[in-house]
Order: sequence, then C-alpha cells, then structure tokens
Amino acid sequence: MSLHAAPLAEIPTRTAELVRIILPKGNTITQLRDCFGAVYSDDQFRSLYPTRGQPAYAPWRLALVTIFQFLEHLSDRQAAEHVRTRLDWKYALALELEDLGFHYSVLSEFRARLVAADQGEMLFNTFLQACRDHHLLKPGRQRTDSTHVLARMRVLNRLELIGETLRVALDDLATVIPETLCQVIPAAWWARYGRRVEEGNLPHSEPSRSELAQTIGEDSFFLMTSLLNDTALNPLLDRQALAMLRQVWLQQFQRELSGLGVTQIKLRAQEDTPPAESRRCTPHEAEARASIKRHTRWQGYKVHFTECCDEAGPRLITHVKTMVCSPESGQC
Repeated sequence: MSLHAAPLAEIPTRTAELVRIILPKGNTITQLRDCFGAVYSDDQFRSLYPTRGQPAYAPWRLALVTIFQFLEHLSDRQAAEHVRTRLDWKYALALELEDLGFHYSVLSEFRARLVAADQGEMLFNTFLQACRDHHLLKPGRQRTDSTHVLARMRVLNRLELIGETLRVALDDLATVIPETLCQVIPAAWWARYGRRVEEGNLPHSEPSRSELAQTIGEDSFFLMTSLLNDTALNPLLDRQALAMLRQVWLQQFQRELSGLGVTQIKLRAQEDTPPAESRRCTPHEAEARASIKRHTRWQGYKVHFTECCDEAGPRLITHVKTMVCSPESGQC
C-alpha cells in the first residue's frame, strides 16, 4: 500500500447541485465542508505510507470520515456505507454520485497507521488550527474534566489475577529458557499453569480456593528465588512478565518467619493490600489500574479533556490527554 499524493479534488458539479436541491440549508456535514474546506491534505500523511505498492485510498478523505464517524457514533461498517449512500458525505469528500467508496476495513487500517506513527494528535491539531484561522478559537477561559477509559482486558478476581500472572511469567520464560525451565519447575506445574487461569476452571469451595492461592504464592516465590539464586538467570527478572509477577506477589502475599525459623508464605488480608488505584489488575496490560470517580468504577485509564467555556464562543475541545497511573503512587 503506497501513497501517491494528489491535489485536493473539487466538489463535483452534479454532487454539489443535487445537495443544494435536497439540502438547501445544508447540515452539519456540508457546513463543515463549506466553512473549513477539506481541512487535511494527502501530504500530511506521506510518512504513514511506503513509496511503492498498490495506491492507498486518499488519506485526507479517511481523516474526514473518521471525524464524521465520531460525530454520528458510527461503526466502521456504517461509516463505509454512509460514504456510498449519503449525499452530504459525498459532498464533503468531493466524490462523484456514482462513487462506491471503500471497504470498511480501510478505516481500521488507517487508524492503525496513525497509532503506529504516533500521528493521532496531528489530526486534532490540524482541525484546531483551522478553527483558529476562522476565528473560532480565541484566548479565554477553559476548563478541564476527566472521564474513564476502559482497558482492553478481562476483569480478574483476586485468585485469577495471581494465577494468571504466574502463568504469563512461565509462558514468557518458556520462550527464552525452555530447557532450563523444564529443569527448574516441578512437573505438576504443567497441569496447574498449562492453560489460562479462569474462574470456570477454579475450585468453588472457600477452603479449596484458599489452598490454591497459598500454592500459587509458594510457587511464585519458588520461581523468583530460583532465578535470583542463579547469577546467569538474574537478568530475566527484569523482563516485563517477571517484573509484573514480583509486583503482584508483593501486593498480594507476605513472608512470615515461624517460631522454627522457617519462612512461610501467606496471602494478605484484603484490608492489608494496597489501595485499588495502585494495585495491578491484570498481567496483560501493565499500566491499567482500578479507578473510581463518583459512582463510576472501572479498570483502565483516565482521559482529560480541556475545552473553551466562554459563553460567547463555541465549546471547542483544545487538549486531550490520556493519563496512565504511576506504578509507585497509583496517582493519575
């Protein structure tokens, strides 16, 4: 897929005439085009595409479709269908009436390119600049508020969390030291951690669950101690999966010295664990945290929006920042 940048197309005459007949006063989509023009150009997206290969669909059009899609809360399939069937969209995108648009998968591919190149903010800033050029964005009062962003993860209970974290660490080690791992861990671990730890595969009685949690804690401590005692394997403790295992273990377990001088592993009481906002909640997404705002609870992140709040002007969002909780403090 390659980009062959072309000059911005003019709105086809037949498309413009039919839109003026059907929508004499216009609507939000046509007014955006009339006020701001095309906003984007293909040259802005040149770094996202190679120079050779099948020509890509015009990225300036995909950028506008992404905005329209957000405005109207549409899925990719619905947005692609609107490009084919909506006259106001054809007008804004400068398409002929007969144009059949593109396959809906092109939109997700376009977003993936933006994310991979860290160019998502460029779309936002370009539109803000267009607002400044039209004197819609002026110095004045602004306010910031936050809302929740769900992590792309399955919510785990406490037993699932400790078991799945150990399983992920073992899977990671199996990719780098498979032979050594077979020599270090007991054979019973293959049955215990050989598949994803899920509630449906866990015991139901409280005594059995407590016993399994104790076993997982001892197994995790045994694994980390084995790696720590072997100088050749020490660097593996810095791998993300092993670092996650250490953090989850410290948050969920503690070591106690018995009267006989034997170290015992004990599951922490729920009230003795760190606050929810600083606890790890999944081994699959290291930066996700449990959060609460008023009556809303979620696991993920917070996104902060800053918007203009002067009564005389439009309510434009001027800054967006997704915040990741600090592993040390748990603060967003």
